[in-house]
Amino acid sequence: MCRQIYSGWKHGYSFRNYEKEKRENNRDVNIYIDKFIVTPEKSKVKKGEEIEVEFKLVDCDGTPLPGREVLLQGGTFGGSSLARSTNGRFLNSTAVTNDQGIAKVKFKSGISPGKAVLRTYHKYFKPSGEEYCAYGEAEIEVKKERPDKYLGKMKATVTTHTASPNFSEPVEEKKTESTYFSFMEMQSSCGSIENLSKPEFRGNIFQTGVQYPVFWGITARTDLGEPNKVKTTIKTKTYDEQFGDFQLFYEGTIEGESNGYDWNFTVFPYLRQGTGIQSIDTKSQYCVKLYMTGNMRLHTDPKYKTTGRVHGRKRIDVNKFEDVSETIDEDSYLGVAQCDCDPQVQSDEQHVLPLIMQNPRSFEEFLLDPEGTFTLDLSGRWYQQGGGVEEAETTIEVKIDFTPID
Repeated sequence: MCRQIYSGWKHGYSFRNYEKEKRENNRDVNIYIDKFIVTPEKSKVKKGEEIEVEFKLVDCDGTPLPGREVLLQGGTFGGSSLARSTNGRFLNSTAVTNDQGIAKVKFKSGISPGKAVLRTYHKYFKPSGEEYCAYGEAEIEVKKERPDKYLGKMKATVTTHTASPNFSEPVEEKKTESTYFSFMEMQSSCGSIENLSKPEFRGNIFQTGVQYPVFWGITARTDLGEPNKVKTTIKTKTYDEQFGDFQLFYEGTIEGESNGYDWNFTVFPYLRQGTGIQSIDTKSQYCVKLYMTGNMRLHTDPKYKTTGRVHGRKRIDVNKFEDVSETIDEDSYLGVAQCDCDPQVQSDEQHVLPLIMQNPRSFEEFLLDPEGTFTLDLSGRWYQQGGGVEEAETTIEVKIDFTPID
């Protein structure tokens, strides 16, 4: 833009000098505001949360603009209304910039989940006398209230390998892989993860050894309040010397489902044990207790039943197998006797690696800001040496997918 040099002014005195002088002597005058920056301290907030918002006014020559009034509650300009902020409000009606052209005020979000628009204005005159209005805007997201209830599904695979007297010289050997599918209802304590971030709170757990649940679940109920069925597949192979050589004796598969018992799980911070010193894992690790309950109703109420079939083959001679196929008894319990990996070594002959969460950090982040679906990955193992009678090893892999519900 070409600017005139007015006659009568002293040599070298330009129109831009004139504009700057007018700006310096009058807080209502700016050359032309180039930047009106609105910066909320957070991009995501809770309902009704108060946050600090910073404004910065900069003129077209890069000069910060001190002492300028910022309008925070809309108003009028040129006969038209200036829109207010949406889904929240500033706690002041105006603010005045400091020597750096900056002002800070509080904004309180609304109660509706979704977008909030923060709108601010500054009315001023150009050195030529024309009236202008600068406009600043920012958007933040008002989050839904953090849910504490979830729905999902679980797949647990329990693999057990036993041998008598031991794995290296077995006389009898059995391998079983049990896979369970269950719909789950889950719940979290909304403040539990925040509490664990406090050193004094973690210290209390460290001192007392209390198991502090942060997330738990049970087999989901139907709309009528009845437990959903747990679907189960159990594949088994046994080997022995019944017909001379050590060889396969039986292989079969059980496919069934039952509403006569429940899967349960509870997530705890990982407490290390077994050395005489108990400590909580400093890397936010978690262990999980996974177990079955409620199986008494399978035997006390006829409406809770197990259905399914067994199919496979059984050796009846050295070189001959017989097919096996039969219906499962409706009172059959297809669960596991124990699937509870306590984080400890119980004895020299029994070693337990806890059912450890493989993705603890992302689990914490999801509970703090639950959106979409999360997959909980768990892995554990325990081993028992039976003093020359039997050795047993069990591994367990679990995936639990869950989504928050309103």
